[in-house]
Amino acid sequence: MTATEVSVDMLIEKISVQYRVEQFYYREAELLDEGLWDEWYQQFTPELRYYMPVRSNLDTVPQTAADPTAQTAVQAGPGTPSPQLLAFFDDSYVELYQRIHRLKTGMA
Repeated sequence: MTATEVSVDMLIEKISVQYRVEQFYYREAELLDEGLWDEWYQQFTPELRYYMPVRSNLDTVPQTAADPTAQTAVQAGPGTPSPQLLAFFDDSYVELYQRIHRLKTGMA
């Protein structure tokens, strides 16, 4: 197998993975748009952590003589979020099921 053939095979695999991921997200959006909560929930495993952190997007940097109004965007760090951070939600598999149940009863 030549280097070109390997490169083409890698590109095909990359495109294939991208396509599968896109299809997963399209299906997920469709299930949520249609209110098919149980079907959406069935995509997950019990190890699920359904987490959405509260983010601060802008942090003021100390003023400098060159630019007294300097500000910079703050990026979230890599890895698992710190338990000290605030979250809009931080649900386990069971807690997500309970959230879905409340949605279906109209009490959410």
